[in-house]
Amino acid sequence: VIPKITIISEKIAGEIDIVKVVKLKIEVTIQNEMDGFVFNKLNKHLIATGADTQSAITKAINSFEDDVKINVFFSQSNQKIVAFYENNCANLLSNAKVAIERKEYKKAFNFLKYVPEKVSCFEEVESITTKIFLDTKEANYQRLIRKAEAAEAAKNYKRALSYLKYIEPNNSSYAKALEMIKQMGILVDKKLFQDFEAEKEAFNKLDAKRKLEALRDEMD
Repeated sequence: VIPKITIISEKIAGEIDIVKVVKLKIEVTIQNEMDGFVFNKLNKHLIATGADTQSAITKAINSFEDDVKINVFFSQSNQKIVAFYENNCANLLSNAKVAIERKEYKKAFNFLKYVPEKVSCFEEVESITTKIFLDTKEANYQRLIRKAEAAEAAKNYKRALSYLKYIEPNNSSYAKALEMIKQMGILVDKKLFQDFEAEKEAFNKLDAKRKLEALRDEMD
């Protein structure tokens, strides 16, 4: 979702109570992050008043959000997104598989990460994203360990723990992660460590696709 606000004109009105009158255009574009394909677009011109330009713009945005047409716009957009992915399922799956064969895992995941659950191929998408997660987790965990070590050396223990919360048991990096967690557990306050444990538990409960999304955001 890409919003854009363009001020068309501004003027002052009133003799006793001076107000700012702002005419503007609000655009909302729903587009595919990967290739920029536009699913839907909405433009609306508005006039709003306020004590200053910013308050007038705020009033216009509030009016825009309350417009019933917005709900219709997003509903139509969702339908178009589902239809797009339904029509392109075969190509997306094929491209993802080719990328996996070439060990281009990030590229493979990008083909699949926005496929909605309503699409008929979603079950196969989940299967492929699980494979990507399993194939890449060792390398990802090793990178997280290195990031955590750098943060720990800088005494940024909160940041270090934020990397370690993603490392799960049954892999070659877990023993090192556990050792670091125990060491920092003594150095940080109780509330911070409790928050870390809660976030780690929440991550462990995610499915493979959402784990990949979380790891990708941390690696970028």
